[in-house]
Amino acid sequence: MEEKMDEVAIECIEESHLKEKIKYFDCTTEERTEEEENINNFLKKKALKEAYSKNSSTFLVVSGNERIIGFYTVDISSFEIDYISDRNEKYSYSINVKYLAVDNKYQQKGYGENILIHIMSTYREIAKNIGIRYLTVRTHSRTDWYVKRGFKKHNSQYFDVLVYDLKEGD
Repeated sequence: MEEKMDEVAIECIEESHLKEKIKYFDCTTEERTEEEENINNFLKKKALKEAYSKNSSTFLVVSGNERIIGFYTVDISSFEIDYISDRNEKYSYSINVKYLAVDNKYQQKGYGENILIHIMSTYREIAKNIGIRYLTVRTHSRTDWYVKRGFKKHNSQYFDVLVYDLKEGD
C-alpha cells in the first residue's frame, strides 16, 4: 500500500521509536554506500542522544501503518557568506539539514521532495521569529537534487554547502 504525504505523521524522535519503528528503517540503495550506512547508523544509534543533548532535532515521517517512511535532522550552524553581495557580515547562522533520508521501500516516489518542502515551509515560519535567514545542507552527494529544488551551491574546502534563502519564499 502506497502512502500519500498528507496521510503521514511527522513525529519528534523519542525513546519509544527505538524499539519498534526505527530498527526496520533502511535508506540504502543497491550500491550500499558508506554515506547511506552512516545515515542508518545515525538514526538508530545517535539521533536520540543528540536530541536529548539539544545538539539537533530529528523528526520521523511515519505512515498510517506505523512504518517510518523517512526522517530528517536539523541543527543550527554557521557558514561563510562573503559571496552574498547584500550582506556585510562574513558568516551567518543557518538552520542546517543535517540528514534527510527515505526508507528504500519508499524511494523514488516523491517522499524526499515532500519532506524537503515540509522543512522549507516549517523553517521559513520559524526563521521569521528567530532571525535566521538561511537553510543549509552540507553534502558530498545529492548536490544536483538540492540545486533543482532552489538551493544555491557554495563550495567549501571539504564539502558543498548548499544554501536556500528562506526569505525568497515570502
